[in-house]
Amino acid sequence: PRSTPKPSSAASDVYKRQVGDHGASLVIARGELGIESDLRSDCAPLDTLLLPILEKFKDKVHWMRDPTRGGLATVLNEAARSRGLDLLLYEREIPIKEEVGALCEMLGFDPLYLANEGKAVIITDEKIGGEIIEDLKLHPLGKDARIVGVVTEGEQGRLFLKTSSGGTRILDSLIEDQLPRIC
Repeated sequence: PRSTPKPSSAASDVYKRQVGDHGASLVIARGELGIESDLRSDCAPLDTLLLPILEKFKDKVHWMRDPTRGGLATVLNEAARSRGLDLLLYEREIPIKEEVGALCEMLGFDPLYLANEGKAVIITDEKIGGEIIEDLKLHPLGKDARIVGVVTEGEQGRLFLKTSSGGTRILDSLIEDQLPRIC
């Protein structure tokens, strides 16, 4: 077993890390909109969080990636296409801060396509998903880890979203960035 060094104090604080934090915080930081906010980027090194998972669950982690470019929806589209899988996300399980949602609504952005810097998306066997989540939650950067979707039986290489209202819609890949290149 590998020892896990403590992350920096900035990464181990109690700030909840949710989808779209990085992209939204950069829009606000540019100062062009005159919006003041305490929203912060989720930038953090993930090696101490993820290397123990890869070591413990070796062959059971089928795919892992950071959702930086194109956000959660784009990287999951890439996974679906490259693996020939259909994936279903549950909108109610995807954590998005109210502040990020409001900014996106105001600017016409979709938070599922905003950049994230201190997060990882993992596709694994359903049987051990809960165990991986529990291990992730033992680390300060993984305390908000959760299962947000499943692999379904289809083989179209598509990503679907089960909406909070009960409908299902296709989430396509991002064709062009919602925001100009930011980093």
